Amino acid sequence: MIKIQNFTILFLTLLMFSCTSEEQLELETQNDEQEFISIGLDLKKDFLVSQTPLKTEETQKNDLFGIQFYDSSNKPYAFLIGDDASEVLVDLKKSEDYKVKVTYIKDAKDLLYYWSDEGEWGVPLQSWGRSGTILNKVYYTSANELSWISHTSIQTRNLDSDTYAAVDRYYGAQEFTAIDDLQVIPIALKRMIFGLKLKFDLKNINDPSIDSLRFSVNTHDAGREYSIPVVEGLGTLEIPYLTIAVPECESCVIALDLALNEDYKENISISIGTFDNHTRFYDGLIPVQRNKMMVIDHVLEEEETVGGGFGS
Repeated sequence: MIKIQNFTILFLTLLMFSCTSEEQLELETQNDEQEFISIGLDLKKDFLVSQTPLKTEETQKNDLFGIQFYDSSNKPYAFLIGDDASEVLVDLKKSEDYKVKVTYIKDAKDLLYYWSDEGEWGVPLQSWGRSGTILNKVYYTSANELSWISHTSIQTRNLDSDTYAAVDRYYGAQEFTAIDDLQVIPIALKRMIFGLKLKFDLKNINDPSIDSLRFSVNTHDAGREYSIPVVEGLGTLEIPYLTIAVPECESCVIALDLALNEDYKENISISIGTFDNHTRFYDGLIPVQRNKMMVIDHVLEEEETVGGGFGS
């Protein structure tokens, strides 16, 4: 039996999965010769934003993680949604090739939508079959999976499928072969967010009626907007994290696989204006880097005189 024991450092100490499904029992009956081995899963979280180390935290009961295994033919093999990995076990067959994908969301129980009638969490922890999932239980099946696990959308409590959600999310993927010598499957969980720090100076705008600015991060179908109070001609705002969107593959089910590179960057569409004129000062693209804080420190001018993007 392959036992994925505790999750480790900064995240989960050893992951262990249990084997109880009828599908798995049927598989074993058909092939009594099948061997199983024990392998650990070592996950480490990405913890830098703007080169500032964040506090190391153990798994909190308010956080949720989703794990999806695929077999050598890329068919779904097993999945689970959990908040406690201490007693979870999974069966993997010796000498078989597998791929595992993991997503982890801080404070997910407060932030994600939950369908109590169906027993299902919102995207990205929603199963394709929506037949209900029990926390920390492994489901062995090729007919159901966490089909949104690599998608950028997050279904928050207001039921918006928000690409740029204010949610602290991590993701990682790894291929491996279940062999005797493999004691631990190392998976680096990358932080799928960027931060924004804004400071706008209105000294060139002769309009004392402006007491707040409207700042928005836009997608093709929605966006997030913020009100920035203006005090003595200055408006400041810090957004500690927004989830990335992978614009060139925003609707792809493998989008986050494209953002695992340490230097991953994307262009985001923003606008700066007033609530009467959303694009009065700026409407365009700026570059952001995964797991970094983008600083926008700019003297605002009327939109037609702005000569380009912002410096970081």
